Amino acid sequence: MAGLVMDHAFRDRMREASQLASEAMALLESLGDPTLTVGLAYPGTYAKGECAEWSDVLRWSQAVIDLADGDPSKGNFMIGFSVSDGLHFAGYGRYCLGRPWWQGDLRQGLAMARSVDPMSYATAVSWVYFCGIPFGVLGSDDSTVREIEDALQDCRNDPVMTSRWPSPG
Repeated sequence: MAGLVMDHAFRDRMREASQLASEAMALLESLGDPTLTVGLAYPGTYAKGECAEWSDVLRWSQAVIDLADGDPSKGNFMIGFSVSDGLHFAGYGRYCLGRPWWQGDLRQGLAMARSVDPMSYATAVSWVYFCGIPFGVLGSDDSTVREIEDALQDCRNDPVMTSRWPSPG
């Protein structure tokens, strides 16, 4: 179901993606498997965010955070959705709903992603600023540019990353 949610989303069938996401998350919750729920929460959370259903985004993100219980790698078996991503989505949900603490969610998510591996950190940095700057909740100041450059440099210096994607030229 998670794959079909993303297929609908990528084909701009957002209403169908959102409806199927609700069904998928209900099924995941009924299974009672925290690792599976954390690992497969991304498609539903993404679809709900694309439909501006921020209450669902916040609720599901909080479920991921609670189920991961501080383990940054829990559920990282498919596309890498983890508790750090749950924190980012919780931050998006909070700032889109006008609720406090969104800055802390984003900061904590970035710190946690940095502790996992360079790719997780680069992905987190891109998501935080890709959404936050255009939404007007984060600025593009020198510290932002520095953090983006640091994430890129960490990937360039990581032997696992460079063995997969050698730098051009």
